[in-house]
Amino acid sequence: FLSLGYKWEEILKVKDSQLLAANGFAVSSAELHPDGTLIKPTNSPTVYLLEDGKKRHVISPAVFISHGFDWKRIKMATAADLALPSGSTINFREGALIKGSTNAVYVVDYESGSIRKRHITSAAVFLSLGYKWEEILKVKDSQLPSADGPVVQ
Repeated sequence: FLSLGYKWEEILKVKDSQLLAANGFAVSSAELHPDGTLIKPTNSPTVYLLEDGKKRHVISPAVFISHGFDWKRIKMATAADLALPSGSTINFREGALIKGSTNAVYVVDYESGSIRKRHITSAAVFLSLGYKWEEILKVKDSQLPSADGPVVQ
């Protein structure tokens, strides 16, 4: 537990009824973090999510934030973690609000597994959908999805 970088104060106390009916795999090794763990190699800013026995690269801080991940939850990767095969990269969460260097605001959408951006045409439309300005993630233009979806109007 401690050798994998976990802390006792991170444990959440829940009722038995809140736990899943099926038990997952036991964490029986100090060499490999379980699925769902965010890891990073020592002396590297790269962050991965362990999922289905693979490490998935979180491609940017904005993507990290769009998924609601917590920087404090990142654990130092073990050699076994880093030896896992690479899975698909993690891009923006569907529904994330993003903008580049212009005033255009987009909502991230996926169609048939492909990421695209959908332009929200006005402040009135933005506000009528219940969005808040502080929810917008400012990203480099190069991080905006290249494909455009239907506009939101």
